[in-house]
Amino acid sequence: MSQNMQSGSSSVLMDKVKWIFAVVLLITAIVASYYYQRPAGLRWGILIVGIGASLGLAAYTPRGRQLLRFCIEARAELRKVVWPTREETIRATFLILGMIFLSAILLWAVDSMVWRIVAWVTGFKA
Repeated sequence: MSQNMQSGSSSVLMDKVKWIFAVVLLITAIVASYYYQRPAGLRWGILIVGIGASLGLAAYTPRGRQLLRFCIEARAELRKVVWPTREETIRATFLILGMIFLSAILLWAVDSMVWRIVAWVTGFKA
């Protein structure tokens, strides 16, 4: 029983070490990409390889696997979305702009009436 608990705590410790190493690897990749400013290919290569290695290492932890599974499921759900056509988007945009214009006119009218009522009650002349 105690050996089982030790292996469980060892697994948690290894996961933490993996996460720390992944974060250090990510920070190192970012710093190295800033350090090597001249050849753009080298700079981007270091950054991409560092980010990939960091994410790959993080994927070997339980939380990383959960995050990876979530990203895969989110992408699958995104593929199910029915995007509007160009005509629908334009029509909805003009409808929204029209409603904004009507709301602005209505608010202006209400504000003008309230201002005139307050000016009449207080005797204020502008």
